[in-house]
Amino acid sequence: MNGAWAHRTTQHTQNLWIMNYYFTTEEAFPGVVRRSEIVSLTTSELSPIDNAIINVVEKNMELEKMIETFSAPGGTGNVSPFTMVLKGTHRPLAPTPAPMSDA
Repeated sequence: MNGAWAHRTTQHTQNLWIMNYYFTTEEAFPGVVRRSEIVSLTTSELSPIDNAIINVVEKNMELEKMIETFSAPGGTGNVSPFTMVLKGTHRPLAPTPAPMSDA
């Protein structure tokens, strides 16, 4: 089972490459005209590692902002949005093993 899980994980991470497309237009956005001609197109590729680093940095910034909000004096008393974000940050790396029986 662990081998199948590792194989599935490897296949999943191979599909996490991100391709970014950057369009340069004649007119700046937002503009008055409805359409603007594309002058150039640039692409960049993010590896799964680069993508993971960017996601972790963004999530850390979001958590730091929420910590400031909830730890400030007189801050809101409802911390459920904060706990929801915290629960979403932790994902086990491997499937949880089945409990052992005392038989």
